[in-house]
Amino acid sequence: MSTTMQQKRGTALQWSTANPILLAGEIGFETDTNLIKIGDGVTNWNNLNYITTPDELQSSGNNYEGMIAIEHATTIDTVVASQWRTLKYVISMAKTSGGANRFAATELTVLIDGTDVTVTEYGSIDNNGEVGTVSVSQSGSNINVIVTPNLLVTPITVRYYRTGLKA
Repeated sequence: MSTTMQQKRGTALQWSTANPILLAGEIGFETDTNLIKIGDGVTNWNNLNYITTPDELQSSGNNYEGMIAIEHATTIDTVVASQWRTLKYVISMAKTSGGANRFAATELTVLIDGTDVTVTEYGSIDNNGEVGTVSVSQSGSNINVIVTPNLLVTPITVRYYRTGLKA
């Protein structure tokens, strides 16, 4: 017996423009990039992470995430402030196509004291000019980590490691 399953699909532009919230476990497929995102029932499309390999799918959560083809300011991680006391991020950004070999990395610590968020950048390094910037912002009860690529080198690949102390 043969079974056919069809997932929600559209181009990257169609997905980013509509910016829907996928149901928990619902799959969204970008027809022009062959990338997949899986919904959690609360996060808009633009803030979901791409699933690029089985290893990244298996390791997603509290340790490692990867995103490819970032072309504009993108929230790479969102956490609920009340659930954390401190967070530590190691973030790498890379452009390795079209003759450009640019890499950058930064290490951030985020302190959450209940009402305020304090960010310390321990260090940044790059090999060949700016790949992008990293910022942290608080929106209501959420803390967002945002990567903004240098428009001259897009798209870039972003990978990050997060660890922290829960509240």
